[in-house]
Amino acid sequence: MPSVKWECICRDTQPGESVHVVGGIGELGNWDTGKSVPMGTSADSFPKWSSPNVGVPSGHSFEYKFVIRGGGGDKWEGIDGNRQLRVEGDGTETVTCQWGKKQGVDAPPPMPGGHGSVRDRVAQAAAAEASRAPASVGGTGSGSVALDDFGKKLAERNGQGKSWRQKLDAVLDGLVETLGLVNDVDVRKAAGGDGGEMMEVRKRVRGAVEKALVDRPKEGEGDGDEGGETARSPLESALSSVGVFLKFVQSGAVPCSEDGGHHRPNHHARTAMALFEVAEALEAEASSRAAAAGWRDSSEAGALDRLSVALRALHRSLPSFDAEFTAAVPLTRIRDIAHRNDIPQDLKQEIKHRLQNKLHRCAGPEDLRTAEELMQRFDREPHRYAGAFLHEYRVFFQELLRFFNQTDLAERLHKIKNHGATPKQVHAATDNYFRAKDREHHEGGRLDPALAAADAACTLRHELCRLLLDQSSQAYKDVALRQQLRLSELELADAAFLSLSVVHQKAEGANLLGVHTATIFEEAEEKGPVLYMLRETVRATAVGVAHVGLSGVARRSCAAVAALLHSIAEKELQKSAVSAETFMRLAAGLDQATRVAEGYCDAALALYGATARSLGPAVGANDHAVKFLAEADVRAHVAFQLSKLAPLASSHVRARMGSSGLECVVAGEGVGTLRVMPRLSEEAVDALAKAEEEREKGVTKGLILLVRSADGDEEMGGASRKGIRGVILGHAIPHLSHLAIRARQERLPFVSVVEQKAHSAMLQLVGKRVKLEARPDGGAGVGGSAIKAVGAGGDESPISLLSGPAKVPSTVGSPLPSSPMVGENGGWKDLGSEGGKPEVEEVDLGKMPVSALVGEEIEKQFCGAKAAACAALFKMGKASGGVFEAPACVGIPFGSLERVAKAKGAETAKKLQGLRASAEDAELSGAELEEACTKLRYLVASLRPSASETGAVKKMCEEETARVGRGVRLMVRSSANVEDLGGLSAAGLYDSVADVDGTSEESIGEAVAAVWASLFTKRAVLARRDAKKEFGVGASAHMGVLAQPMKEPNLCFVLHTRNPFPISALTAEGGSPSMSPGKAQGGGGKADGLSLAPLSISRQNSGTSLRRERSGAGTRSPDVYAEVAHGHGEILASGAVRGVPYRAVVDKDSGRSHLISFSSFSVGLKGSGEGGLVEEPLDYLKERFYTDSVYRKGVLERLGKVGAILEKAHKGVAQDVEGLIESGSDALVVVQTRPQPL
Repeated sequence: MPSVKWECICRDTQPGESVHVVGGIGELGNWDTGKSVPMGTSADSFPKWSSPNVGVPSGHSFEYKFVIRGGGGDKWEGIDGNRQLRVEGDGTETVTCQWGKKQGVDAPPPMPGGHGSVRDRVAQAAAAEASRAPASVGGTGSGSVALDDFGKKLAERNGQGKSWRQKLDAVLDGLVETLGLVNDVDVRKAAGGDGGEMMEVRKRVRGAVEKALVDRPKEGEGDGDEGGETARSPLESALSSVGVFLKFVQSGAVPCSEDGGHHRPNHHARTAMALFEVAEALEAEASSRAAAAGWRDSSEAGALDRLSVALRALHRSLPSFDAEFTAAVPLTRIRDIAHRNDIPQDLKQEIKHRLQNKLHRCAGPEDLRTAEELMQRFDREPHRYAGAFLHEYRVFFQELLRFFNQTDLAERLHKIKNHGATPKQVHAATDNYFRAKDREHHEGGRLDPALAAADAACTLRHELCRLLLDQSSQAYKDVALRQQLRLSELELADAAFLSLSVVHQKAEGANLLGVHTATIFEEAEEKGPVLYMLRETVRATAVGVAHVGLSGVARRSCAAVAALLHSIAEKELQKSAVSAETFMRLAAGLDQATRVAEGYCDAALALYGATARSLGPAVGANDHAVKFLAEADVRAHVAFQLSKLAPLASSHVRARMGSSGLECVVAGEGVGTLRVMPRLSEEAVDALAKAEEEREKGVTKGLILLVRSADGDEEMGGASRKGIRGVILGHAIPHLSHLAIRARQERLPFVSVVEQKAHSAMLQLVGKRVKLEARPDGGAGVGGSAIKAVGAGGDESPISLLSGPAKVPSTVGSPLPSSPMVGENGGWKDLGSEGGKPEVEEVDLGKMPVSALVGEEIEKQFCGAKAAACAALFKMGKASGGVFEAPACVGIPFGSLERVAKAKGAETAKKLQGLRASAEDAELSGAELEEACTKLRYLVASLRPSASETGAVKKMCEEETARVGRGVRLMVRSSANVEDLGGLSAAGLYDSVADVDGTSEESIGEAVAAVWASLFTKRAVLARRDAKKEFGVGASAHMGVLAQPMKEPNLCFVLHTRNPFPISALTAEGGSPSMSPGKAQGGGGKADGLSLAPLSISRQNSGTSLRRERSGAGTRSPDVYAEVAHGHGEILASGAVRGVPYRAVVDKDSGRSHLISFSSFSVGLKGSGEGGLVEEPLDYLKERFYTDSVYRKGVLERLGKVGAILEKAHKGVAQDVEGLIESGSDALVVVQTRPQPL
């Protein structure tokens, strides 16, 4: 029996993870990752992973794949299809592969002089080359992906057979193979039944969806240009190819013709039934998983969205399998017509050969076109033909339309309503829809009936979708009825598209932004039209969101957002005076609605964009169809109308709030050339800065970066030295996130875009010299934000970022406030303990404790500032009289890593020292630095703390479990000597591990090792280099570890005890002024009495300058600035989840609070109970903090009180505080405090 040793080059693992090989034979686990073969590596051999010798069957081809395990879930390599291997003879062979790159059929290196050795080498080289270069057939350009096995087989089958029947068979055969049903069940025979075979199909489908979610790419992987594709699971890839192929066939881009065979239309019908059953089983499983409580991350939700989008493309391309078409001899009427005696002989022959014989041999869409051509000919000259003949032909034509599922929606709905198995709820919803459509037809062009029709379509779709998933209903047992239900719900979405288009046209024509602010709140006869249009636009947006959810995208989020917007429209936009709070609620809800539309667009482009460019030329599709398939799908979907309605309403709402479409994150001014970047990364910034320097002939004049997106891990250190003078981020982030704090510490002007029009306006200035003004004081400019074009004489003229014939009245605010932290020449004063040169203490490893420290034993010199602060918090919480709590803590001191390395052997200790020296070599950069850091992290991750240390942590967890009476998970956190210091917060730079099993010392040890390893990430090493250059920090970095019981929060918060924005939000009375007649607010960035950080961006002809302003430093701020969200605080800290939190300022003395914004996050984070956090869709109408203003003010008052206590305890030094409101007990828990970057 031969054996194989696999080698895999893989750099994608994280510490604690390993590569495994799994496959379709028992020796490789039969695709059970729990029985897969683990591979190993070492600090010296990484990134090469090697397996032990594995015995495999001789002369037998089998499939396999590589998978990364150990990080809280399995991550499959992102290749299309599986790898294949065949080994002949005996002996041991070595197979070397590269993670994520497939080279056809893998095989051991051929023996010298062996049979076919040259041919094998050439074939493997050609396959490898093909895998490196994306397919670009027929001049369709770059951006396509290499065809997977499914796509190749589909193209091959299409080339061999051009008939519609062959194309449908190829699709079914390919899906059956992808689902693993080839040798187990005949799907054609099982379809339409409810026996064991159909149950087996559904069982296999469940497994396939599970595997598709496991196989999905890691979050953010493959993010590229519009229309590009990420790596996908085989199922998702297959459905993408099916969707693209059938769209080509349906549109005629891939023609159909006869194949020389003889298959009656009932063959097509049975094939369609089998495809329908498979698609519905997949849809039911995707729907069930989407409705489940929580998912691992947004990539899992995205995979489910794409599955549903692809399945809906399949349904529209299938013929009917109603009983009349699955009969032994269907469509016999045309035979009788061809033999009538009341038509000319030549017409008889034409009908017989062009229709009768063709349909009965090889039916296809071309036959419908032929029949329609004849129908048009007969209708042009009806007097030439007998009335009885015309009647029969029209009846036949309707039969043919039914066979190709091209009947009218109304006819389809009538058929469903009249079916005996249809429940009463569907009857009522159908009648309501017909009434609404009748009114829309007779009152065409008006907004009310159009919106009512779209809403009625939504209600009916909901009933049809619910019936499709109800396997206990009588209707479910009739597979032909289910097809009509599915097609009807899809066509109802098309009808809603047209109705919402009317709403958008009317709302856009009302020119909401062009109406003077005050007129909106005049008496009823004057205010009515504008408020009515706003209310109806919001209602239409809610209907659009609901329709997208029924299309299978973000189902739970869509339902929640639609209900939220409906509630605001019906309860709050009906009043004579609309409060500022209502506008803040609307802004948050409309932000979520806009992301819903973007979600469908992303799903469709990811599915169809690159696949169309690859598959299209292979199946002979014309160039136009290839280029515009994905775009056409998006533009024809109801999500496209939503993408217009939500921003329209949002623009009006934000204008009413005085927003410029931009938000200040870090105040200041910067001048430079405006350049666009997809993401902030060290390599990209360095390359851009170098290119700019070359362009400017060695003189760096500065750069303003317009960055598409950020995930929160970006480093801002050294940005100024690289010529970065400001950052404009393409989406909102929490103002107190780690990214924002790093930008503030770098003193880098930073703004985020919250309005599409603002982003579009800035794109016009790319490549120009601009001045970015991030002003938190309500500065001059229309709506608080303007573009100032500089003329020849140097005069600046503002051009508003928000377009429209008329604008919200602007107010001229004060100039940038002078700050006591700014020196006479514009330089920065020494900040001392509040952000000046950080004081990093050297660590004497010889004097460190040799065991874990508990509670008050934890000190800064042993475990770092964070651990010491948390230990002090625990003591303060006990003495606070119930004002706040803090978790218990155990600290693992500095030097523990070195001790366990030494205990493992002198060789390990020496290797650790050598790898660390290499990683911290100041001359190392780029890929060399990445590799050095990775090798070091793998070594560190393989080590474990001592048994006494993990035992101390476990004991703390047991004590906490006994105290609270339930199981407790752990948070294992970093506490380095180079973080949480004045002037050097290192916010988010080092890792914490959430949801750790505190009963398992192995899990505790793995988490501690992961925290140790985070000291040596590339970005951490580079950040310390920058700190050394900036502050002269020369001490070596060491990692302490802090373990605490993990609380399950209802709310999380971050607060700064010194308000970063100096204009107080508190009115004289402390109330929330309503927008009522005669009290309309102006611009200038004011909303509800608060400065919303208005900005301006202006163009300059020459010169480079940078002035940075900081707010409120040096004196006691009366306000605490707080950001609050639902769930775990990672959502606030990371900035990786799209949306904004609740924002508020709280007076420290009075506790009076003022809300700045409502949260627009679509998800919250919660512990999975299995390690790590999961995303849970939010329903704000069920969240007390959102709905109950008294409770909300009470929580904010408590935050203000805690902020004042902590600032006072730290001798007046402003604090950056993180904490939570515990679920159930409502206790306020402070988990961390550190000096606030100013």
